[in-house]
Amino acid sequence: RPAVDMLPLPNGEVSPTDPRLGRYVRNVSDPLTANTGSIKGDYIIGSNDGLSGRYNINKNLTQTYFGVAQGQVQTAPGFLQIAKINYTRVWSPRVLNETGIAFNRAHIDPRSAESEEIRAFPITALGSGSAGVGPGLFDLRVANNSYTFLETMSYVTGRQQLRFGGQIVRNQNNKELAFQRTVTHQLLEDFARNSPTSI
Repeated sequence: RPAVDMLPLPNGEVSPTDPRLGRYVRNVSDPLTANTGSIKGDYIIGSNDGLSGRYNINKNLTQTYFGVAQGQVQTAPGFLQIAKINYTRVWSPRVLNETGIAFNRAHIDPRSAESEEIRAFPITALGSGSAGVGPGLFDLRVANNSYTFLETMSYVTGRQQLRFGGQIVRNQNNKELAFQRTVTHQLLEDFARNSPTSI
């Protein structure tokens, strides 16, 4: 009964082959809300030295509808950050050196449904072509970090400019896939008898 109560009543024609099923149609859009900010600063240390820094932030929420049953909208709140500090040194009219360090963090929390009540319910296939109920596939928590060190030297000779240097990047991929329950029925008769094909 809790699974049936999650489905809306049909608002379209009844199936000509199975009078227990009827069409339900609706129009929805998948909203994306994002707020972004940034700050940048430059500091002149001396005639040959400069320091600059920036910090960018993005907080967003993506909502994706994946079914017609109650609560079948997946949410993915995200919090993205980028920070960088760059030091510039003019060694001579021909030689310029840049040293930079950067940090990038992507914290995204895709959820299988919007509410805890729906997430706690198993993904349930009722069978016989009926729409399913319950959450989408898996909660996936992501908190990836990236650390970068960059060193670049520029050398000007005549009409030529040479640039060389190196970059070191260390990535941390942190992901957690949450447990997910599923209950599958091949036919509506199986569902009515509470006799699933697989659990």
